[in-house]
Amino acid sequence: MPKKRKVNYKECFDVCMKCEAFYTGGKVQFTKDGQHILSTCQGKLKQFQIDGGKTTDAIENFEGEEISAFLLAEDDETLITAAQNGIMRHWLLSAKHIQKTWKSLHTGPVSCMAFDSTTTLLATGGSDSTVKIWDIIRKYYTHNLKGGKGVYSKICFKKIGSELHLLGAADDYQIHVWNLNASDLVASLEGHYSTVTDLVFTEKKNNMLSCSRDKVVLLWDLCSFKLLKTIPVYETVEACILVPKNMSLPDVTFNEEDIYFITAGDKGVLRIWSTSSGKCIFTQADSPVILPENSEYEGPLITQATYIPALEAIGITTFEHNILIFNIDKFTLKKQFIGYNDDILSIKFMGAEDDRLAVATNSAQIKIFQFPSLSCQLLKGHLDIVLALDVFQKHKHILVSGSKDNSVKVWVIENESSCLSSLYTGYGHTNSVTAVACCRGKSRFFASGSQDTTLKLWEVPESQPIVTAKLLLTPFCTAKAHDKHINSIDISENDKLIATGSQDHTAKIWDATDLSLLGTLKGHKKGVWCVNFSPVDLAVVTSSGDETIRIWSVVDFTCLK
Repeated sequence: MPKKRKVNYKECFDVCMKCEAFYTGGKVQFTKDGQHILSTCQGKLKQFQIDGGKTTDAIENFEGEEISAFLLAEDDETLITAAQNGIMRHWLLSAKHIQKTWKSLHTGPVSCMAFDSTTTLLATGGSDSTVKIWDIIRKYYTHNLKGGKGVYSKICFKKIGSELHLLGAADDYQIHVWNLNASDLVASLEGHYSTVTDLVFTEKKNNMLSCSRDKVVLLWDLCSFKLLKTIPVYETVEACILVPKNMSLPDVTFNEEDIYFITAGDKGVLRIWSTSSGKCIFTQADSPVILPENSEYEGPLITQATYIPALEAIGITTFEHNILIFNIDKFTLKKQFIGYNDDILSIKFMGAEDDRLAVATNSAQIKIFQFPSLSCQLLKGHLDIVLALDVFQKHKHILVSGSKDNSVKVWVIENESSCLSSLYTGYGHTNSVTAVACCRGKSRFFASGSQDTTLKLWEVPESQPIVTAKLLLTPFCTAKAHDKHINSIDISENDKLIATGSQDHTAKIWDATDLSLLGTLKGHKKGVWCVNFSPVDLAVVTSSGDETIRIWSVVDFTCLK
């Protein structure tokens, strides 16, 4: 008799890819080459690779220091960081090397920064009503500018005539202008009635656009410091961008004598405006940022927006810490990245090549990550937190989800766009759907379990209808399964048996054709959180809150181990 060969199982696994948080709020900046994103994540500065999806620490982290502001120069190399404790550092980004460390001299944290065109002068706006100018080449402090009140939201250098000026907007809603040659406050531009969020200089003439949360954009003449025009945009504006020269839109003609700008704010839509007419001439269609009408969120949907010349795209940041990149052609979505994931509730590979990862977090939206870039599609349709996901093993383009909104949904990858869309919605549960499981074979049925203690079977039709309306699914079989809510469901390899685990401390085995009960597995002292059939033996494994794992026979339903 041949000797039985010993099988050595692998015990250690290497991480080949990681999807981790890189943005939890604050400023986001794209590198000039369009290859990386710099952002703050829980007080640390992260660098995210746009094509590879890799997140790294942009700089060395110091214990106890939280970054309050940062600024990368046009050379993609000179980086300035300001910490909450008042420490500022000059870095060489590629080498993560510190060139200089100094105290900001602000009373309180630095809120914003700006470089002049030569990357010689650095301006820092603080929460102490002052702006300070630094010469980072010669390494000394040149100006201490006073005049504004409160926290500075935006500062920038501008050459007006032959002299260099600094403009800054603070909590007093005014735009203050200092002549740096004379160190004098030469003007305070009044016109806004809320926080000024952005200042944009036009290439023609000496004009400036300022936007604010007061729902207007103002056009200024910087030679006379006079207000030329007030343009109502009917939303709180967080960012204003001049329309790129190479931009073209169908049915829109750009006049060379006019000034056009893009606004982004609380409505979650990019819009193009004409300064001469004061009217919106183009509105982004089907913005993925817009929330359903029943949403309770009241803040701005878009918090930042910037033009990325290297990508010929607009990059925006949303209130959910997502970063989206839109083509300048009709503002169609190019890429989407998730800056921060909450608790992971369920996760499944999908797609013919397992090149997608479906993730349910503490959200009504399902995240679909594409490998290797980790660009993400957000699936909207559920009205409450998604709790469970599963994918058909023989039809890996079909995803099933269960949610706290008492429904199940079937999502399908569309061949033309390679994006997922909701195809069917199933109603019938009277409480949260806590578990779903798809069959293993070529058939297309799935099971769902709920806090209403019932187990239901559903069938996904083989022919995909060509309709615009979402179709309804009805369960073809229902059983009162447990005394408490169902935590887990699994279907056997031959699709003949279904196992359920519940908070009532039991697991049960069911006939998959009619949901007749075959056996009850008793022995756990707390709720059963997970059940799984063995792929090779007539056994099922369960895990419980009693800190035990049990293996059961599906022949006589006894505990084997």
